[in-house]
Amino acid sequence: MADNIIKDSHSIFTSLQKTIALSLKDNENSYDDEDIAEVLGISLSTLRNKKSEKTSTHVFSIKDAIAIMKITENYSFLRLLARHFGYEINESSGGDKEEGNLDVMEAFLELENERGQTAEVIKEAIYEKGVNNKTLENIEKEMAQDFHKEQELLQRIENYKLRK
Repeated sequence: MADNIIKDSHSIFTSLQKTIALSLKDNENSYDDEDIAEVLGISLSTLRNKKSEKTSTHVFSIKDAIAIMKITENYSFLRLLARHFGYEINESSGGDKEEGNLDVMEAFLELENERGQTAEVIKEAIYEKGVNNKTLENIEKEMAQDFHKEQELLQRIENYKLRK
């Protein structure tokens, strides 16, 4: 159980990091990296390292995420975190003004992370635990979750199409 919690935590953490980096790339308010680094109180090179998928030593903190949401007015980080725990964000007067492609990308990243978890379960069954009823059940659950994420992605793509 602890292994699954750790894997799940790592997976959502990775998705959240990617979501923050994407929100900076699609920053509607046109703040450049120098402005954002200044607001976060970090150097430009540290910000670039945090945005890079190639490094795991520099990561965005919760404090960074909050500041970035305020700067970019993009709340996909918050929506992704809520969704992970089974909640939805109901936006009132604030919120993300242009969800569009970020909402679709967020769903795509969630799907890719889910597929990675499925691959890990299959790998464990084949190479470590052996294929038996329990591992087949775990694989089936993971594949069902993949299907759910695929449906969610399709729904968001359809919603995106309707907005255009």
